[in-house]
Amino acid sequence: MGLLTKIVRGLTIKSLLIIFRNIFIHLFVLFIMELGIIIVGVVVLVILIYVLTEVKRTKHKIFAMFLIALILFTAFSFYVVFNGKNISVKSLSDIEKMGNMYFSWLANTFNNIKIITTNAIQMNWQGNKTS
Repeated sequence: MGLLTKIVRGLTIKSLLIIFRNIFIHLFVLFIMELGIIIVGVVVLVILIYVLTEVKRTKHKIFAMFLIALILFTAFSFYVVFNGKNISVKSLSDIEKMGNMYFSWLANTFNNIKIITTNAIQMNWQGNKTS
């Protein structure tokens, strides 16, 4: 008999269910903590900014929308830049690497927008005219 067979035969259904439950709970908690903290943080910031600026309704409405758009853009861009990357934030050098990676991506994005705009301006938009 193999070692795995002995281990499996020694386990009862109840102990297997407990093991699977613990694994599921652990993975679920990690997923919720990772994704939930980001979503809750962004939602809280957006709601807080909106509520604080509604107090001075007419003067600051445009500024509030700008801040909300900036927060949403930053959250989305952080997700795009760091999705799938194995990044830990355990030291100051890790944070510096993340900052360099993010701002490099941001500069490259604006450079691409500049190139696309330049190419669009230089295109012949009138087409071929024959007389």
